[in-house]
Amino acid sequence: MTITNPPLRRARRPVGSKEDKVRSVRISDEVWARARNRAAREGVTISHVLLSIVEGYGAGAVDLPKVSVSYSGRTPSGKKGGGRS
Repeated sequence: MTITNPPLRRARRPVGSKEDKVRSVRISDEVWARARNRAAREGVTISHVLLSIVEGYGAGAVDLPKVSVSYSGRTPSGKKGGGRS
């Protein structure tokens, strides 16, 4: 008879984070489900995933792709673009 231990999981709250504030983010249900499923397969929590990404971004180890926004000839306020007023 072989006994196997379940995979180790990271703690829900990392040691020392007792005073960290709870934050809110807007994420679609589809994206959240994919991330949650991957985290579960890898034996980590979504909190661990998000903390790792945000820490890496803050430390300069994670870069986001450059994005440019086009307003189809209109400024963000809705006025026609092309000149300054």
